[in-house]
Amino acid sequence: MRPHRYAPPAPVDHKAIEAAIRRARQLRSDFLAGALKRMVKAFIRWNQRYALNHRLQALPDSLLKDIGIGRDQIPAVVSGARKRQASPLAEAVSQGSLSFLDAKKRRAGNTAPDTEKALAA
Repeated sequence: MRPHRYAPPAPVDHKAIEAAIRRARQLRSDFLAGALKRMVKAFIRWNQRYALNHRLQALPDSLLKDIGIGRDQIPAVVSGARKRQASPLAEAVSQGSLSFLDAKKRRAGNTAPDTEKALAA
């Protein structure tokens, strides 16, 4: 048998309703604070990319070549889609191989790679 359509409502628990309202307000506050924080961080990243792009565009082509990028590659470098090529020295240092320095010392007159000439006083 179905309950009557106009049955008296169940008793209301006011403490539970107040707790739910407090929780909803806290969730809303956390969401808005997080959204604001993400917007500020996005603005800061955009501003840094804009400034970097502006500075790189202001450099002459010879300096850009020294850095290892071309003028047409500036937007890709600024966005992070392209990394500049490491120099041969940086690659050798990262691999721990500095054999070209040893060869340079041998050409300068040192027979052993670890010997160094004494400085004149």
